[in-house]
Amino acid sequence: MDANEINGVFQELSGIPADPPVKREQCYRCRRPLTVCWCPFLPREPLQVKCSIVILQHPGEEKRCLRTAPMLEYSLPKENFFLFRGRRFSSGTIQGHVASARLQQCTFTKNLFPLALK
Repeated sequence: MDANEINGVFQELSGIPADPPVKREQCYRCRRPLTVCWCPFLPREPLQVKCSIVILQHPGEEKRCLRTAPMLEYSLPKENFFLFRGRRFSSGTIQGHVASARLQQCTFTKNLFPLALK
């Protein structure tokens, strides 16, 4: 490459706008693009449930596009929904979360997913 070609490359690069591209408008609630926002399909009032739901969520899952944990959060009463994020949950940590969620008062507790098999 000679000096003129290098100069031309730099001229081209200097013409690229520095501003980030314009993103699609997002819903303020679910943070999804408005064209695929699921908020209109959620119940207007929280569902009245007799149980508490505890979700132990890996931090990487929060960035996924489906965002099912917020769907539950917006559909259930605040006192019945508990979301804990972390990479590892020891049995002591889980027991602490369950105790804080008042699940020790329940007559039964179910682990829906994932189920650790040994």
